[in-house]
Amino acid sequence: GPDVSGRHPLHYACEWEDAEMVKELLSAGACPQARDVDNGWVPLHIAAARGHTSVVLALLDHGAPARPRTLRHELPADLAAQGRHTDCVHLLESYERPASAYPRSSWLHPPHVDRECATRLLSTSEEGTFLVRRGRRTSYVLSLAGPTSVFHFEIHSQGPYVHIDDGPLLSSLEHLVAHYGNFEDGLPVRLAQPLAPDEPPPVGPRSPTSQQQTPTLTAVVSRDSLRLGQTLGEGEYGSVLQGVWVTPEGTEVSVAVKRLREVSAGEGFAREAELMVDLRHPCIVRLLAICLGPPLMMVQELLPLGSLLSYLQQGCPVDLEEDVPRWAHQVACGMAYLQGRRFVHRDLAARNLLLASRMQVKISDFGLSRALAMGSDYYRATTGGRWPLKWYAPESVNFGTFSHASDAWSFGVTLWEMYTLGELPYGSLTGVQVLALVESGERLALPDGCPDWAYAAMQHCWRMAPDQRPHFSDLAALFAAHSVRHLCAGCTELAQ
Repeated sequence: GPDVSGRHPLHYACEWEDAEMVKELLSAGACPQARDVDNGWVPLHIAAARGHTSVVLALLDHGAPARPRTLRHELPADLAAQGRHTDCVHLLESYERPASAYPRSSWLHPPHVDRECATRLLSTSEEGTFLVRRGRRTSYVLSLAGPTSVFHFEIHSQGPYVHIDDGPLLSSLEHLVAHYGNFEDGLPVRLAQPLAPDEPPPVGPRSPTSQQQTPTLTAVVSRDSLRLGQTLGEGEYGSVLQGVWVTPEGTEVSVAVKRLREVSAGEGFAREAELMVDLRHPCIVRLLAICLGPPLMMVQELLPLGSLLSYLQQGCPVDLEEDVPRWAHQVACGMAYLQGRRFVHRDLAARNLLLASRMQVKISDFGLSRALAMGSDYYRATTGGRWPLKWYAPESVNFGTFSHASDAWSFGVTLWEMYTLGELPYGSLTGVQVLALVESGERLALPDGCPDWAYAAMQHCWRMAPDQRPHFSDLAALFAAHSVRHLCAGCTELAQ
């Protein structure tokens, strides 16, 4: 049982990094959602704060939600980031449990079902019977038949997530139903069986974070579902505005909206956007949907700190030994994922990297991105426009061909930007002058404070022959090794 502070044996096993004991306790019925009464920490908070990756995995595999909140509303990923345990951060931010096996049509009731009606429907039902209905103050309410009466719990929205009271943040209504079917977690009983409506309501697309999202249903949204706010930035292809997206379920999500000035072949772009909606990686800014307008708009997740370039140039705190290798590792991981999905970015630069926090950078701006056809290793651009030549590989400037190898060249320039704290590559030289310089064998100089091994990686990226440039998986491994050295010293498991 718990001690005086509410800590259970599972809390202590997580603190001691005893993964086998954790598994035994969970198998014996220990609850991964048991809270420390002093701070609201559940076992996953303890494991994440200490960087115990094997324990984190054991808890997640047993069904523990990845985003429980402390009394101070801290998530496990927040605590892992504070302890500089980047492997734990990546695991927690990318992990997602399967949604409920019950289809939404089996428990979501039409709008006319209010509190009184739900109480009447459930009053004669077995304990654990539940339904979800529309609410007055919140989008949805969970109604549940308890041991002696019917209970009603408001479902609140927080960004792209939903939650009940101080429970964990969950990705969708389906994930909420799945979680409370596994754990009581503050409810009087677990959800056992749904009470289906007599006439199922129309079921719109799942929330944008649902693991079972269908791009053909969610890729296109109406202009009426977007509320646009202040301008966050301007670019060659349009402007980026802060906004609110009202999902088909009525949930309001803070987003960044990229409003494009001119786009040819609208249908082709829409098909490509549907592919991009399916991209899921913790180091890539999520494209949630597009609006066909006019004008054409791309709806993306909102990252609060803005571009890495602005962060660097504004004199914000940067540790060249810790922050830059971590950012480079995250970018390489995201680019390796894109490579595996046969996407060429074509515009990788510090201005197109966004910060979720100082600990997490994400790849953004797919305005130039193209998907490679199967059997092809490069894409040939046939349209004009202003190209960021200082970041381009020679073959891209000369022949308009783009590949994962040309993205690697751009990665090297982006890495140089990081170590120079946002200086402009090649200074005042024009694109033509830069090309002549590069073809003569010259390269960007070693930045102050840049370690030799990192500059060697840049030079590897800047080899003239595309097939001699590094793969992103190799770059990710290189920077992971140096990130571990600086971020997780003393943590033998992560250093292996």
